[in-house]
Amino acid sequence: MPLRSVTADFDVPVVYAHGITDTETDEVVVPDDRMAGRLAAEHLLAQGRRRIGYITAHRASDAVANRMAGADAVLSEAGVPVTDALREFGDWSGAWGYRAAERLHRADPSIDGIVCGNDLIALGAARYFVAQGCACPRTWPSSGTTTG
Repeated sequence: MPLRSVTADFDVPVVYAHGITDTETDEVVVPDDRMAGRLAAEHLLAQGRRRIGYITAHRASDAVANRMAGADAVLSEAGVPVTDALREFGDWSGAWGYRAAERLHRADPSIDGIVCGNDLIALGAARYFVAQGCACPRTWPSSGTTTG
């Protein structure tokens, strides 16, 4: 959903970061979330990972949808299965990353890498695996993206 433009309220140039406005002529800067997802998945594939989980925030987020689409495209191109059974949706926090990593690991211990929706989620996931005695990132790599 576009942000309400406030550009006309100011006598100086206004640039919006991380959001599209309802005015086509506004200057906006938004991240390439699809490319972020692609790069995260490519990173894990380059390390030889083939059973890759995905931990991110809520499905309604454009950033989530675009990052997931980018990662899914790369994984599909590589012949790596993409399934909702390997995905966890929650919030953008490290605490969520920890809980979701635990859920994924218990549900499918063969997962050997995780794409995370942001760096806080990745940190939480890494903390979970360290608590399990795993050597992160050597044994259990995760790849997080951040655009802030």
